[in-house]
Amino acid sequence: MNQLDTFINEVKYNSLEVVNIGCSDSYHFLNSILADKKYVFIGESSHCVKEFSIAKINLVQFLHQRRMKRQDRDVIHSR
Repeated sequence: MNQLDTFINEVKYNSLEVVNIGCSDSYHFLNSILADKKYVFIGESSHCVKEFSIAKINLVQFLHQRRMKRQDRDVIHSR
């Protein structure tokens, strides 16, 4: 197996499918991945493809909603 095949297999193995990029609810599968993460870095790869922008907007909305829920939960637990 050459380096390109190794790379392609690694990308396939580590890729996750987002079924509906137009809905922030489509990103809940990330909850377990993000459970103990403090930072999330989002790269810039629009390349003039509107679907990339749509996906990024909804991902940011999901992350914001997730953060707000976590903050609400922390406030309740601190009382």
